[in-house]
Amino acid sequence: MENLFSNKFKRPAALVLFCLLLGWASGCGRVEPAAPKVPPSEQAASKDAASASSGLTAGEKVRFTDALGYQVAQVSCRRVVSLYGSFAETWTLAGGTLVGTTEDAVSERQMNLGQEVAVVGTVKSPNLENILALMPDFVILSADIPAQVKLHQNLQAAGIAHAYFAGLTFRDYLAMLEDFCRLTGRPDGGEGPAFLSFA
Repeated sequence: MENLFSNKFKRPAALVLFCLLLGWASGCGRVEPAAPKVPPSEQAASKDAASASSGLTAGEKVRFTDALGYQVAQVSCRRVVSLYGSFAETWTLAGGTLVGTTEDAVSERQMNLGQEVAVVGTVKSPNLENILALMPDFVILSADIPAQVKLHQNLQAAGIAHAYFAGLTFRDYLAMLEDFCRLTGRPDGGEGPAFLSFA
């Protein structure tokens, strides 16, 4: 042993060997370290973080204030109509699906919507009747288009959740993408740079 260990490591090595032999002789296996005590407040925070990373739980509401100052508290986003093509594209990048959108999603954004997605008019002239016929549970609108701003009372009267977004700056799109990812339950921020073409 004198040749194998320097004086610096003699005593620790001997102590480790003694502990191993003692554990073996007493029939005890590996001793697991005691779990650290975590305060209840930190346990709750950890649980909340885990829930957030896995998306929405059943019945959980996403809450935010839209571009016109309306308070939004939404649970389901299974039947979504977007009244602006770039917003429709951002919604799909965030993991959402559509049942309806405006004509510019096809003509300008070249989105391959499929036959199951209805066209509900144009950006400046969305067709309220066609929108309501789709029985959406959430409608995405532009705060910058007067014809869409006027739809607020009609959608509210019909009991359809909706939110207005502004797409004038890159920061606006980042905030919108974050809200969309929360609504779809996608915690990774969507597909990142894919939406840079909107800015």
